[in-house]
Amino acid sequence: MECPDLPGAIRSARRADDRGGSITTRLMTTRGARRRVPFTVIGGFLGAGKTTLVNDLLRHAHGERIAVVVNDMGEVSIDADLIAEHDGSTITLANGCICCSLSDEFALSLPDLLDLDPPIDRVVVEASGISDPGSVAQYGTLPGFRLDGVVVLVDVETIRGHAADARIGPQVLRQLERADLLVLTKLDLVAAHDVSEVRSWIADVVGPVPCTDAPRDGLDPSVLFGLDHVAGRDPGGPIDHGFRTTTVRPGAPISRDALDRWLAGLPSHVIRSKGRVHTTDHGPVVVHVVGRRRAITPDRSASPPPPGTGTIVVIGTGEMGGDEAFEHGWDELT
Repeated sequence: MECPDLPGAIRSARRADDRGGSITTRLMTTRGARRRVPFTVIGGFLGAGKTTLVNDLLRHAHGERIAVVVNDMGEVSIDADLIAEHDGSTITLANGCICCSLSDEFALSLPDLLDLDPPIDRVVVEASGISDPGSVAQYGTLPGFRLDGVVVLVDVETIRGHAADARIGPQVLRQLERADLLVLTKLDLVAAHDVSEVRSWIADVVGPVPCTDAPRDGLDPSVLFGLDHVAGRDPGGPIDHGFRTTTVRPGAPISRDALDRWLAGLPSHVIRSKGRVHTTDHGPVVVHVVGRRRAITPDRSASPPPPGTGTIVVIGTGEMGGDEAFEHGWDELT
């Protein structure tokens, strides 16, 4: 069932329900309200590969407890040995992940997700192939959640034809425009020069949105979810499928405004970035970047970085350069 678009969804989230109080009030009183669970939307037109990606996420959660919300659980093929419990509307996996159906009552179920014990680490919503992922993403702005990004899959074989279709073209383009990160799929069905043409076409119609390829053997989860998954790897070393990470440590104190300008100046090859920095004027902050979306929020952890220090880890394609390029840009602001 289609997830209701906004502003109706947010209005329904704030109205009183039969369990007492508005959804917003219930969210603020859940055990997960202060944690702000990362909320990721996966969009893309029909046939772009969203369900395949969801299957991969459920099988390779890397220790995270992920709540995946899908339109049709009948399309999510999960190995029988992974299923711990199945009650018709929810599948609980042996690795702790949960798969549940997207419905018109999705907003009403959000407090229940935050109250799960053990708690979930993130929510991933597979938007309908004909929906606006930007509207679905507004759920991630409700109390208890942090919108981590909108990832839109692009079928390189069909995207330009769909976009030129008078009936569906406007919706296809709207999906691309809503993306913080685009993932190109079905690469094996077209020639290399056609992929290059699609990249150029995307740049022409929606601007400089970060783009990455989806390899046939699966996309590294770090690209979708940030850098928690690569914490144990060597900074600056290669990760799966040609992506690289680099770690930047401030050499001098920096203001929040200067930090924001540094993030805005990250090259287009950067896909994700995450870190903690103690700024000179706003104290310790947490940095989250996915594609062209960036956020700087107060660091309320028990052990924030000391004044004048911090660490930001950056993930991107091999062309993004090494530590020196990022540190040079940092030094220019201090």
